[in-house]
Amino acid sequence: MSNKIKVSISVLRLLCACLAACVLIGAGCGGGGGGGGVTPPPGDAVEGAVIAFYDTNGVEVARATTDVNGNYSVSVPTTARRFHLLPEGLPTSQYYRSYSFQGRVYAPLIDTCRAPLPTLPSGGIITLANISVPKVTGPPPPPPTGCTMPETGTGTVGNATVSGRVLAF
Repeated sequence: MSNKIKVSISVLRLLCACLAACVLIGAGCGGGGGGGGVTPPPGDAVEGAVIAFYDTNGVEVARATTDVNGNYSVSVPTTARRFHLLPEGLPTSQYYRSYSFQGRVYAPLIDTCRAPLPTLPSGGIITLANISVPKVTGPPPPPPTGCTMPETGTGTVGNATVSGRVLAF
């Protein structure tokens, strides 16, 4: 084989290795990314958001308020089936009266428009996905899409700890 061909093959191998590295880095496969793609920057914490939890009869059974970091944690009866972000915790000067949870949009001003909870195991600890609240500096949110979601789980009698985070985008 001539030297030109050997050099060309070496250059081609190097280019393929660089391309593969770029693809892996771009896909989030590098350190700590979990291989799940590029992680969007976190939203701003919503302090003072009030989350109410309801049983199958629509009776409020627990309530939590987010801290300065947007976090909350509360003991909730396992009979709880839904939760709702209450409007009094969302100043209209900062946030639209809307929230998103697991790809669905809910309206705090519609009392019956509540997000479903997963089954709560007695004595267990559940961390919910982030609840997103749109800032008034952005476009208005779409109309509610989750108000008719069916309830989930049956649960056993007892309490579970439910925690999560409310973030503004």
